[in-house]
Formats: sequence, structure tokens, C-alpha cells
Amino acid sequence: MSLLHTIAAFVVALGILIVVHEYGHYLAARICNVKVLRFSVGFGRPLLAWRRGRDATEWVIAAVPFGGYVKMLDEREGPVEAHERVRAFNGQSVWRRSFIVAAGPAFNFLFAIAVYAGLFMYGLPEARPVVAEPAAGTFAHAAGLHAGDTVRAVDGQPIETWQELRWRAIQGALQRESLMLEVISDRQALAQLKLDLSSFPASEFDGDALERIGLRLYRPPLAPVFGAIVAGSPAERAGLRGGDRVRQAGGKPIDYWEELVQAIRAHPGKPLRLTIEHGAERIALEVVPEPASAVGAQIGRIGASPQVPESHAERILVRVHYGPIGAIAKACEKTADIAWFSLKVLGRMLVG
Repeated sequence: MSLLHTIAAFVVALGILIVVHEYGHYLAARICNVKVLRFSVGFGRPLLAWRRGRDATEWVIAAVPFGGYVKMLDEREGPVEAHERVRAFNGQSVWRRSFIVAAGPAFNFLFAIAVYAGLFMYGLPEARPVVAEPAAGTFAHAAGLHAGDTVRAVDGQPIETWQELRWRAIQGALQRESLMLEVISDRQALAQLKLDLSSFPASEFDGDALERIGLRLYRPPLAPVFGAIVAGSPAERAGLRGGDRVRQAGGKPIDYWEELVQAIRAHPGKPLRLTIEHGAERIALEVVPEPASAVGAQIGRIGASPQVPESHAERILVRVHYGPIGAIAKACEKTADIAWFSLKVLGRMLVG
């Protein structure tokens, strides 16, 4: 079911992007008085079709949803009546044709800005930029970061969420540059730390780059009690349910969730015996963690998350929102940042 949801979400998201992109071409054509014959979402056999507007433009939803097009009147594609030649695409000036062609991607950028602006105005709960204890040998460990440290700024630019810290760290790793972090510890001590990513290996972008850097989201000590169980996961197949409390893993006592995580990570593809409490009942069962790649090694995962008390939310979550002008400015900055970063990644792919 999870795979079907993913595929459905992908098709819906792609369909929205296609409609926005093609509508940019369509609207620009109308502004330039070019006749639009068909507006199609998807390719292949039409599933739904109707005509509307003064030009009786045909609106189509086709069978293959991976694309779309706007068909305009064009003498290169068929005969055009003399009185309509002035409305043919090929008869327009270079500037008008360029405007029509560029309007598609321009609308995608404007759509991204509008979506981001809406999110920034509404505000969503996001994780605070508080780090867990970095693993030994990682870049974050070498920089001197410790569990509970809150990163307040990167290279002098204030950050408020974990997503912002993650984004800047990945950019730094791609560029192999050093980042200056302004950090405040859980004891309120302020420090400037240098996160040197100049030797970050390019091959690590195939896996979890953040894991290789050593940045992991801090979570307050949690009881080893299961919250959500992913459908079809090893945890579900083993019979684990939300509310189950783990007492032992591999014969060793478990007092905290992090201890359980470490036990699971150490058993990729190998059976791990758990002793759990389900209500008043104590039972033993076996789970086989799925292997996953991280920091050049294999770790185990079972597809389960901890039960998080409401009191923990204030410590690890923050709601960030802006006014209309601030949200639009932030949305423009975010869209430009992602677009530029994507170009950098493509450039690095081209040069190996």
C-alpha cells in the first residue's frame, strides 16, 4: 500500500507541475494572440476531452500522465487559412515566440514561490537545529559538536530549523568548504565551531551525506516504546505493535530508545531477539532488520518510530512563520537557492 501511495502521489504532483507549466505556454500564447488548438495533460489516447473558449480549444486528459503539451496553430504542421495566418505561432516575431516558450518554466518558478510563500505564512512545526552526539570519526565530531548543541547560525546567517541546517551542510559538503557554526550548548555556553568539509568524499553522495557528516537530529531520551509501525516493514512482520515496550534486545537490557536503535543498527539482515511487554503480557519475538547503507557500512532498520510524549514537542519542535512580504521574500530566496544548488549538482555530475 505504501508503494501505491508513493506512485499515486508522484503522478498527482507531476500532473500539477505539468498543468502549471503548460498553462504558462497557453496564457503567453493568448496574450500574443496565437491560436491554441489543444491543451493536453499527458500523452497518448485521450481519456477525457472537451472544447471551450472563443477558439474552441480542445482540453484533453490523456492516458500517459508523464508529460503534456500545448498545440498552437502553425503553418509548419498543416495548412492555415489566410485570415488566420496572423495568429500562427511561426508567424510571430522572435521576441513573441521566445516569450511563449519561456513562459512554461517561468510559471513553474512562480508556482514554487507561491507554494513556499503559503507554507511560510501558514507556518508548520519543524525540528529545531539541535544535534545528537556525532559518531566518532565524522566531520561533526572533529568540529567539537556534542549532544544537545543548538546551531544558531551558519557562516553568520541565522537558522531556525533542522531543515535549514541540513540544507547548508549538504551544500557545504558538495562544495567541499568549511562552515562556521555558531552553537549554544544545553548549558547556554556560546561557541564558534569550524565544520571542515573540504575533504568530504564525493562518493558519499550516493548514500546519506548527512550521516557521513555526522549530523543527526537530537531526540530527548525516550522510553523504548513503539509508536508508529510502518506497514509491510520488518517490525510489522515480526508482530510488533504501537505501545509495545522493549525490555531486552539480543539478551541485553534496554532502558532507552537509543539503545534499541543501536541494537537494531548492529544486526542488518540478522535475526534479533526482543523481549517486549504488551500490556501485562511479556513475550519474546524475533525481528530481522533490513540492511541499509550508511557511512560506508551496512546498518539495520525495522520501520518503527518511538512513542513521543507531548512534553518533548516543545524541546524539539518550533513553528516558524512570516508575514506576507517576508514570506514572499523567503520563498524567492528558497526557490533560487534550490535551483542554483540543482545546477551545481548537475555540473558536478558532468565532471564526475
